[in-house]
Amino acid sequence: MSDNTEDKELLSDNQLRDLERARRAARVVGLLLPLVVTAAGTLTQILWIPRMPDPTAIHWDINGVANGFGSPWTNAIGIGAVSLFLTALSALQGVQGLQKPGAPVWGAANKAVPSIMLGAVVLVQLGILLMLVPQLDAVDARDVAPAPWGLPIGAGVAVAVGLAAFFFQPRVRIERPIKDDSEPLPLETSERGFWFGEVRPSNAFVWAIAGTLTIVAASLVLLYAIGTPVWWLMTLLLLVLATAFATTCWFRVRIDETGLEARSIVGWPTIRVPAADIDRVAAVDDATTGAALLAAAAKAAAKLPEKGKES
Repeated sequence: MSDNTEDKELLSDNQLRDLERARRAARVVGLLLPLVVTAAGTLTQILWIPRMPDPTAIHWDINGVANGFGSPWTNAIGIGAVSLFLTALSALQGVQGLQKPGAPVWGAANKAVPSIMLGAVVLVQLGILLMLVPQLDAVDARDVAPAPWGLPIGAGVAVAVGLAAFFFQPRVRIERPIKDDSEPLPLETSERGFWFGEVRPSNAFVWAIAGTLTIVAASLVLLYAIGTPVWWLMTLLLLVLATAFATTCWFRVRIDETGLEARSIVGWPTIRVPAADIDRVAAVDDATTGAALLAAAAKAAAKLPEKGKES
């Protein structure tokens, strides 16, 4: 039996209902809505083709002179393909289950991935439409100046949609079930204990993220090479994904009598949990000694009862 199946069997009925509700909302945000936005944006571009110059301007120099052109059909198909690719990346929400034991069954990160992808799809589709608006009914695309308001409006709407999508999803956090509490490490009154370790994702999760970043980077190079105007979006997406991975998935941990401190491998954020705020401690993976030391610190702070007693 897999660990995920065992964990699911340990969840309460309320937790199972909350988990299904959260997953359903994530599918709406990360799959259904991006597909609707992609279909609407692509259809709009196709309906505009009779009114567009051919070729259409897709890039301008710093002086506002068009220096990159493409077929209106190429734009519609290419931007639609990029949007579908971004929608597929929402599957990273499911890959989070590959993290090592102890990771939450569901949390804020599971909400963030589909929200980011929905915002990215909105940015791509709205950005290209705002770029095409000034060219409607134009005879020659070289005579049309770019719309300076397109990027700020597109980015603002995309951020607003992403935030709205995040808060639309139910606020559900389900910790992985604890099977056995850790026994406090026996320490003499004059003794002090320290434990240092790392909380890192599983190899499968690292490979999944690395593969995704590689695909996004390759797409960025390809889009830049052919002059597609959304290459900068792929740059932004690459930075967002890399930053999210570095700041949320890999931590250096210190445990002593004051409690726990976890600092990401890039130095931010830092999470501190005082010993007095800890009710239960359980070891996962190879952190048995650290868990026992933390249990001892919590017990010393008069917050952790003896094993077997109610907290």
